[in-house]
Order: sequence, then structure tokens, then C-alpha cells
Amino acid sequence: MASPFAVFRRNQKILLATVGIGAMVAFVFLPPLTQYMGGSAKQANPVVVETDYGSFTQSELDNLEFSRDVVDRFLQRVTTKVIANQVGQGNLDARLYQTLAERHYMIWRQQLMARSQQGPEKAAIETLVLSRRAEQMGMVISDQAINDLLKQITDNSVTPAELQEIIRGLQPTRPIGEKWLFEAIRTEMLAAEYAQLFVHSLRDVPPAQRFEYYSRLNRRATAEVMPLAVADFVGQVADPGQEEIKKFYDVHKNDYPNPDSPEPGFKEPKRATFQCFEADIDQLTDRIKPEITEQEIATYYDKNKEQFRAFDFDDKGAAEKLEAEGKEGERGPEGEKPANEPKSPDDKGTEPESEKPGEKQPAAESEKPSEEKPAQEKPAEEKPSQPKAQDNTENKDDSAPQAGLGTGRSIVLTSATLAGDDPPDDSQPAGENPNEKNAPAEATSAEGPGTPPAKPETSAPAADKTAGEKPPDASQDEPAAGQTTEKAAEKPAEEKPAEEPRFEPLAKVADTIRTTLARQKAEERVREQFDELSGEMRRYTDEQDIYTAEKGTNPRAKPPVPLNFSELAKGKDVQARELKSVTAEQVAEEGIGKAFRIVQSQGSPIPMTVPFVNFAFAETLPTYKAEVIQNNDNDAFLFWKTQEEPAYVPPLDQIRDKVVRAWKLIKAREVARKRALEYAVQARALKKPLQELFGTQTTLKISDTGPFSWLTLGNVPEQPGAQPRLSEVEGVDRGGPEFMKAVFSLEAGGIGISLNEPETIVYTIRLIAFEPVLDELRDDFARTNPSRYMAAAGDDQRAIYQAWLAELNSEAGVHWIRQADTRRQTDQDDAEF
Repeated sequence: MASPFAVFRRNQKILLATVGIGAMVAFVFLPPLTQYMGGSAKQANPVVVETDYGSFTQSELDNLEFSRDVVDRFLQRVTTKVIANQVGQGNLDARLYQTLAERHYMIWRQQLMARSQQGPEKAAIETLVLSRRAEQMGMVISDQAINDLLKQITDNSVTPAELQEIIRGLQPTRPIGEKWLFEAIRTEMLAAEYAQLFVHSLRDVPPAQRFEYYSRLNRRATAEVMPLAVADFVGQVADPGQEEIKKFYDVHKNDYPNPDSPEPGFKEPKRATFQCFEADIDQLTDRIKPEITEQEIATYYDKNKEQFRAFDFDDKGAAEKLEAEGKEGERGPEGEKPANEPKSPDDKGTEPESEKPGEKQPAAESEKPSEEKPAQEKPAEEKPSQPKAQDNTENKDDSAPQAGLGTGRSIVLTSATLAGDDPPDDSQPAGENPNEKNAPAEATSAEGPGTPPAKPETSAPAADKTAGEKPPDASQDEPAAGQTTEKAAEKPAEEKPAEEPRFEPLAKVADTIRTTLARQKAEERVREQFDELSGEMRRYTDEQDIYTAEKGTNPRAKPPVPLNFSELAKGKDVQARELKSVTAEQVAEEGIGKAFRIVQSQGSPIPMTVPFVNFAFAETLPTYKAEVIQNNDNDAFLFWKTQEEPAYVPPLDQIRDKVVRAWKLIKAREVARKRALEYAVQARALKKPLQELFGTQTTLKISDTGPFSWLTLGNVPEQPGAQPRLSEVEGVDRGGPEFMKAVFSLEAGGIGISLNEPETIVYTIRLIAFEPVLDELRDDFARTNPSRYMAAAGDDQRAIYQAWLAELNSEAGVHWIRQADTRRQTDQDDAEF
């Protein structure tokens, strides 16, 4: 039998040539073909942003966002647990639980995770750049620093076991490890610390600049203003050429229009159509008030009497109640108590009757808890020393590293200790009696080497406070310190019985109760009517779903008859409304546009409020889904979305006239500015008021502004955390910073011009006067604490900070391949967190 290779040997030249040609073809054409055939897979995960720290695909960018989201979730749940534990221990009022939990979370989120970029993608890249720059500078965040941060957040009120439970609940389907969480927190801390280094450098403001910020809040100007509308000068601008219009359109076609911006935008925003029933709860409450009977008011008063407890904080009993609740009373110099302050348990042996006029009772000497001695062992002539004031700097644990956001002892949250027992509490000194933990906070640590002073939140032994002089009428030696504390604690209860609670009389609170009952009935009536109406809406939705499913296969399928909202509203306490093809900006000023959805956060009892404009235009809200929302004006809405129109860029030929007008408006600004400058030159030369010079011209309108400052804190200037904002000026439409700068750079009688913020109006300005006078303003400035006015530096500091970040991004080579997602969080995101 012939060998199988005989054929190959006979045709080896032809076969080798064929294989060689095939190899060359494969080498040249196979890679592009493979890339083409597998291109869809690669395009699903393209590179989104390039940096000097690496290029990031969509999935890698999603991972950066996910890391920040997990830290955010962890932060919210930990802060919520802190408040819950404090409420459970009786340290906080349960009625304030929700407010305190949300405030605690927001404070720490602002400190750790706040970024200048609002969009989640840009915020993630900003965090990356800041943290990498911190590492390049040699900054290190150790595990101890992270534990110190958590210790500050939790205030030692959350156990490691509870922290483990929180971490396990962050992602139940795919548990997150402690090490991974630590790395995510470390990145946020590095970014926050590096940013804070620059922020701190902005706080060193020279006196002249401080006076400028003080003046922006406290110096008021009165002026004459004469507006010239830019639109009135469009006719003086020649039409642009086709090439110029095309270039102008290309620059602004992807920008949304903004009425407060001088730059145009031609992209049409998303639109939607809504139908709703609106109920005015306040109005309905007023209508129901006459229906409330006296018997209903009396019954409510009897059942809810605690709501009407009477408190008189001027009498001694109320003061004692406040003292019992741990509230601080007034204290005079050097910490002495007022003469009329109720005695505390530690005041035994220092009764007011034994004190001589003008003689101050000395405080007891502090001792080490481990070296406590009975008070009778001290010499009678020994005069105890005054307790030393607590020094916060001495309360730090010098052995703890000072890196990162936190300092002090660790709560020991590492992968090793999370799996073990709770860490020992070494904050209690050796020999301390556990029953003496409630001693007053004034007690300090004993003097001696190696003994740390008592922490502000940890009380010293009661013996340190009671080892003082005996009362003059004492018939026996003073007992041991612990016994003295117990007897002193019992004395107030024996001397004065508990007072019976007092309540406001029914006649005084009857109107309040009437309003409360009427509101409850109004809300219940609206709820019942909304339930009935939503039933009709759900029925229509079901019919619409059936029609949608059958219309492709059933030729007899007919769409349901649309609901007549006006007809359904008849006989009810609601009004029917329809908003057709509106944008988020247009609906924001409507009643429903100010409404919000209340979302219960997963894993947290803190409900979140999501504004209507944030979720109503989102694709996650389907059409014909009935939902009840409310606003802060006590209006309730039952609504659904019936239609949505996506955002789009209209072609140039459809909006050419709009583009031409926008181009001419920009060119007309210079024409209007020149005319305003002519008026200003004329008024400056003649040194006369604008009203006297131009008041007779019917085309010009001149008005006095009245006194106004550059910035204002609103009607409650002492409100904590209030941020200055530009003042509204009578007769001026959206003046903006440039208008303020032009006014406050003038002298009395001076003339200037300025465009408003959207650059639609040019104002000729004549300054009438400033108040107060400059010398008086400087005297007031010298007496004012900088904390009262340095918030006025916010705009300048933010501008400097943004410029610094832009420089960092440039140095880090940040380049977005596509436009970054600057969306706000959706309602699903808010529901999660």
C-alpha cells in the first residue's frame, strides 16, 4: 500500500506555495477582519477619559464611581447608626432623630467626599487626580488614620460588631471586604486632605482684603440707573454671511439655552406633558375649620395634654429641670456658680449658708483615681486648689499617628480585629468605680507623670469633687468619697418633691387644636379623593397596556378613551391641570415644579427628598404611572406623565432666523455700550443727575435704586451657616457681579456703565451716596469679628480653587474622549443612598 505522504511528496511545491500565500493573506487581512468582526465587543467598553495616570474605559470609570458610592453609603449608614444609638441611650431627643441623622451625615460627607464637580464621572476623576497628587507629595493615610476618622464620626457609640453588620449590608449580593472598603476610604481621605492643603492657604487674607469683604456686606449704595435694552440696537447690526452663521451655529449647537448666561444655546431640551390633580391643603383647612365642634377640641385636648405642657423658665423649678437634663447653667468668671443656681450632688459640704460675704468657696483637689483617700485623712488646714481648666490640646493621645483626617486612639476597625472581640475600653482610669462615671464634667485628671488628663466626654471620679471642707454644722467626720457622692445625690430628692406638671388652659390653645383637627380632616379628605382618582387612572393604564400588547396582532383592538381630568375633578376638593410640552426650566416655577418625592433610603431610616424636575423628566419614570407628591406650600398633587420628547439639536435650516438673531444680539451689545458711554460722558461733564439731563426723553427710563449692599445674608443675618448672595437692586434686572463692581468702584457723584449678567441690558449709573461714611465703616470693621463677614470671600475663593483644579487637570493630562456625564443623581440613586 502506498504511503499517505506520497501525494504530498509529488505536489509539495504547489502545496508549499499555497500555504505561503495563505499565510501572507492572513498576516495582512486577518487582523483588520478580526477587529471588524469583534469591533462591537470593543466598542461596548471604549476609553472614556485619558490621564497621565492611565486611560480609563467605561467599565473602569464605573468602578471609580462605584467606589465613591460605597463610601457614601457606608458613611450614611454609620452616621445614622450613631444617632440611633445616642437616641437609644437617652442622650438625644427621639423627636429630632431624623433631622440630627441627616445633619450628621451631611457634615461628614461634606468634609470627606465633597468635590467641586457635580457630575459623578467628573467627581470620580477629580478624586483620582487629587489622591494621586497627594501620593506624589508623600502623603500617607494609614489604617490608624482611617480608624481615627471613624472614631471621630462614631464618637465611640458604634461597636465593631455593628460596623461589621453595616459593611455586610452595603452590598448583600456580593459582600464587600473590609480591606477593599479601607482602600476606598483611603482614596477619599487623600483627595480631601490634599484639597484642604490648598483651601487652608486661601484663609490667610491681608487686612485690606478683609476690609473689602466687610464692605461688600455692610456698605450700602444709592444710585440712579438708566437702562438701555440691547435688543433695541439689533437693527443697527448688518446680517452675517452664511459661513459666519454656520461657524456660530456649530459652536453653540450642543449648548442648552440659559436665560442667565450671555452665551446662546440652540439645543432643544427634553420636554414632557403632565396631567395632574392639585389640592391646596391650607385652603381646604380654612374651609373645614367651622365644622370642628367644641367637643372635638376638648376630646383632643384631653388625649394629647402633653403637647400643651406649660413651661416657665424663669422660676426655680424649671431651672432645676434643665439642670437635671444636663443643661449648662450660667456661670460667672473663673467657673463659679451663680448664687441662685440649684445645688448639685457635689455641693455637699459647701452650702451657701456657710459662706461669708465676698468669700469664694474653694474647689476640691483632683487626685489620681488609683490613689483615692478618704477626705478625713487630709489636714483640716489644707486648702484645696482650684481645678484646672480643660485644655483640648492635652486631651490628644500622643501615641496616635497624626496623619489623615482623624487623630486620637483607634476604634480598631481592621480586617484582623473586625473578626474578633470588641476592643478594650482603655479610657477608664485604673481603680475607677464604675458607679462614679456620672460625676460632673468639671473634674480633671490628677497631677502626676504619665497620667493623661480626663477626656471631656469622660467624667472623673466623684471623690475628686467632694473632698472639700466640711459644713460648719457637721457632727461627724466626712465619710469616704464614694459614700459622700451617694448621700449628696440623694439629698436633693429628699429636700424637694417632684412638681406636678402644669398645662396651658384649653381656652388658650383651642384655636391651635381647631387648626390641627381641620388639617387632619383636610389631609384625610384629599387622601380619599386621591385614592378614588388614582383608581380611575390605574384602570386607564391597564387598558392602555392591553391595547399596546394587542394592537400588533388584533386588528379590532382600540385605544382606550383618554381620561377627562376636568370632569373627574368636579365635586371634589381638587383642580385639574395639564402642562403641555414643557421643559424642566419652565415647570420649575409652577406649583408642581416645586414639589418633591419622598424616598425611603435603603438601609437607612432617613427619607430623602427628590425634586420633581429631577425625576419627572427622567426615563426611569414611565408614562401613565400615577403618583402622589407634595411641595413645601402644603399643596398635594396626583399626577402622571403622558408624553415625553427627547432633547435634540435642530438643523440649521430650521432655526436659521433664531441663530442670526442670537449672533446680532451679541454684536448689538457693543453698539448699546457705546450709546451708554456717550450718556455717561455727557453726565460726567455737566455734573448733573441723570434725571435732570435725560428725564424728558420718553425713550429713556431713569430710576433710583434705594440703598443696597453688594452682598446680603437675607432677612436673618445671624442665621448659622448663611451664605452671602448678591443683593437684588430695585430697577435693575439681574445685575450680577460686574454691575456691583461698577457701582462700588465709583465715588459719590461718579458716573459709570455696566452690562447686566446675561448682557441683555446696559446701565448708565450715577452713584448718589454711600452709607455709612468711610471712617465709621472702618471703625465698625475694627470691632467686628472676622467670622461675621469672611463668608463674603466665598465667591473669590471658589474662583481661585476652580482655577487651581483646572491647572491640576491640565498637569495630569485629563482629556475626555466624550463629554463627561454631568447628570444629577437619579431617583434610583437617591433611593439607594
